[in-house]
Amino acid sequence: MQHESPLHKIIQEYALKTGNNCGLMAVHLSQRSGIAMPEIKAELNQLFIDGKIKVRDGVHGKLIFIKTV
Repeated sequence: MQHESPLHKIIQEYALKTGNNCGLMAVHLSQRSGIAMPEIKAELNQLFIDGKIKVRDGVHGKLIFIKTV
């Protein structure tokens, strides 16, 4: 069984709270998790490659959402 990333957990909790209608910016993930931005970017890239998240353009930057079927 693969260990769930703390970022994926934060994104899932936020998606549940907002109905997956609002995304999170990478900087907000960094603030919530205490993880530095270079590590955040690397983990987000892996989550995207694994098909667990989707990224959309927002007014102020990229927004991260849980990927639904």
